[in-house]
Parts: sequence; C-alpha cells; structure tokens
Amino acid sequence: MGLGKDPAPDLGRVDQHKGFTLLAEALSRAYGWKVAAVLKRCRILHELSHRPCPFPTLIDGKMRRQEWITGSSELLKTDFEQHGLGKTELNMTDPAYDLAEVILSFALSQGEEAGSLHVTLRNAETLVSRNASSSTSCSQEDGPR
Repeated sequence: MGLGKDPAPDLGRVDQHKGFTLLAEALSRAYGWKVAAVLKRCRILHELSHRPCPFPTLIDGKMRRQEWITGSSELLKTDFEQHGLGKTELNMTDPAYDLAEVILSFALSQGEEAGSLHVTLRNAETLVSRNASSSTSCSQEDGPR
C-alpha cells in the first residue's frame, strides 16, 4: 500500500527509526576503527534521514518462510496487519526490504531471484503508469474550463 509521504525521514530525525539506526551502525563499521565508527554513525544517520524513499510503501516487514502457508497452488502470506510501521518495528518504507527478506529467507536461486525482481519491477512500472495517468486526468479536470 503506497504512502503519500514517506514518514521515515521524520522518524529518523527523532531517533524512532530502527532501520536507519541499524543501517547506520552497519555502514559505520566500514571505517574499521571503533572510535571512527562511533564518530561517523551520527553523520550517516543524518544522511539517511534526509533521503526519503521515492515510492514509500507500507511494507510487511516480516517475510520469513514461517509467515507463509501453502495454498492449493501457491504460497499465501499470513498476518500482514501485525507488521509494517510501529514503535518496535524497523519502520522501513522501501519495498526492496521485503523483497530482500524473501530472497534470503527462501534461499532463492539466482534464477528465482531474477524472476522475483522482474515481477516486482513489472508491478512497480504498472503502478507508476497508473499513478501517472490518474494524475494526468486529474490535472486535465482541474485545468481551465
């Protein structure tokens, strides 16, 4: 489900974005020296909080294998309503997060991973074109009469 505005930057600025915090900690380790990592962590967190996701989306946040059941011909996701954004969640708004978790949790082969990426990209392109056509029709209606 698309979010109109990405809440992640605002959450990051008030230290309520676990995803940004974890990412800043991981990225700061690239400096090698513990003191440098600690000193750079705040700057990295600041940079992350000023880069909103271009297509913010309410993600599930829990895509592990045990979150799925087998239907008659496909896997079905369970309990989406319990995840996403919240006080104790990662608060990620980029759909790539869920896709990456599926790829890792299901140990997809390179071919399966490529197929998942292709389907995701095709769905994203469809949504973008729908949004573009709906905004075009709105602007035409709102124009001079």
